Amino acid sequence: MRYRSSVSTFAKALLTEAACSEDQGIDCLESVVKERDEKIRDVLTDVLLGRSSGGYLQKAKAAIPEEDWEEIIDYICRFYEAYGFKTVAFGNYGRPLALLPWLASVAVCALEDIGR
Repeated sequence: MRYRSSVSTFAKALLTEAACSEDQGIDCLESVVKERDEKIRDVLTDVLLGRSSGGYLQKAKAAIPEEDWEEIIDYICRFYEAYGFKTVAFGNYGRPLALLPWLASVAVCALEDIGR
């Protein structure tokens, strides 16, 4: 990933979208994945870019280099494949309910993995 700022932009857009609109639950995403019988990556991209409330994610995608966007989505998918929808907070491995804040927290993990 070329720019750490891409991950920050992505996480900020997710949190802003979550704060300004009704968030889809994780259960909704899982049901769409099962219903379509598709990979999480395809459904996740559709869900993120198909949101119309604030357009924050579409604007973030326009501001982020394409290869960074793809790496962020790949990172989230790898996290999901490894851990499922578990919280990323130390010592608490419950199941979150809201999709956008969970995605933002996984993006913060990507920032840690990239290094300072």
